[in-house]
Order: sequence, then C-alpha cells, then structure tokens
Amino acid sequence: YDIGSYEVLVETAPADDYAATLASTLQTGTLVAGELLTAGLQAPGDLDLFAFTAEPGVVYRFDVMGYAGIASSNATVPVEDILADPMMRIFGERGELILRADDGGLGGDARAYYKNETTQDETLYLQVSSSNPNQLGTYKVEYNPHSLVDNDIGDIPADAKNINLGDILKSELLTRGDADVFAVDLIQGERYVFHLRGAGTGEGTLVDPYLELLSGDNGVLTADKDDNSGWYENSRI
Repeated sequence: YDIGSYEVLVETAPADDYAATLASTLQTGTLVAGELLTAGLQAPGDLDLFAFTAEPGVVYRFDVMGYAGIASSNATVPVEDILADPMMRIFGERGELILRADDGGLGGDARAYYKNETTQDETLYLQVSSSNPNQLGTYKVEYNPHSLVDNDIGDIPADAKNINLGDILKSELLTRGDADVFAVDLIQGERYVFHLRGAGTGEGTLVDPYLELLSGDNGVLTADKDDNSGWYENSRI
C-alpha cells in the first residue's frame, strides 16, 4: 500500500432532480433550443429525462458535456463531481428509441444529430445517463439548430469529392456510420503519403480516424487501410 495524507467525507446524497423515464412521478425537465442547462446524476444508475421540441425540417445538434466540455468552456481543471463520460438517448413521442450516443463530442462527451423529417412539430425526449452506471456528477446539456446538410460529402466513390494534391481539407462525420469519400489524381511511379488527423493532434474532434485507400474502376478495390499508424490514433498510409 502507498502512504500519504488523504481526506474522507460522508454526506447525504442530493435528491434526484429529474424523472428517469416517462413513467416516473418526478418532474421531466425541459430543454429550450439555444439554452444551456446544468443538471446532475445524483446516484449510481441515475437517469435524467428532458422534453424538447423539434421543428419540421430542422437539423439539431445535441451535446451532453461532462469533464471534457465543462473544463474546455470554463478554462478550469475539472473536479471529481463532474460526470466523466456522459451518454444520451433520444426517444420519440411514444417512448420508442430513436438514437443513442455515447461519445462524438469533446473527449468522452456525448454528441448527436437529429432531423425532424415530418411536417409538424415533434415533442421528443432526451435521456442523460453515464456510460459507467456507477459514475455520477454534474453535466451540461443543450441542443441547437445546426446548419447540417443531409450529406455534405458522398459516401460512395461515385459521389466522391475531388481534392488537389497538397491541399488540407477539413470536414466532419456528421452522423454515426457516416463515411466521406474523396478522389485525387496521382502520377504513376510517384510515392505519396495519405494523412487523416483528428482529436489526438488537435486537428478535429474525431477520436479514432479510419482511413481506407480505394483503387480500380469506381474504387471497388481496397488498396490499403489504416487505423492507427499516425500520431495518437491518427491514420496514415
């Protein structure tokens, strides 16, 4: 065992602040677009449920910020009562699961996108929990309209975006399962290096980029692929 001084504290746990599910007798929270709300998970396994309105045809971005996001926004060192790894789920009006997001934001923070494809306002529900059911702490949650097109860059070779040799292009994987395909003209006999950089070196928020090099007619052949040959989980071929 190590030696050294320490501090021990036993205190009454704070009361639960929001309902966990629609069936709960506690109050369901309310999110307003563009407004940041601070709440917390008070006990292991706690869940917080918030209602929000999604207007027709509008894309929204949802963020649940814990350690990483709160420290970044306040320029302070996180303390132990901040939720380390938040997770969110979004449910429909009848309680059906629409999506789940564990990460996607800064560090372990949760981020997701949703578009109301109907012609009417929807009342939906965002549920906050922890990736580790034993963790608890304070978090911040918000949702905002986002200028997100349905598909900014094609995800198949036929819809690839052309790039020039030497250009640095910044983009974003917008939803889970999204893929972006780029086309570049190369000279036979020359040697080239392909880089895909993300959060590890501060050139994006994507934690673990994956790069695949396609060739042949319409890019049907996988010439090479890489997950972690670059710095800090970046990809390089």
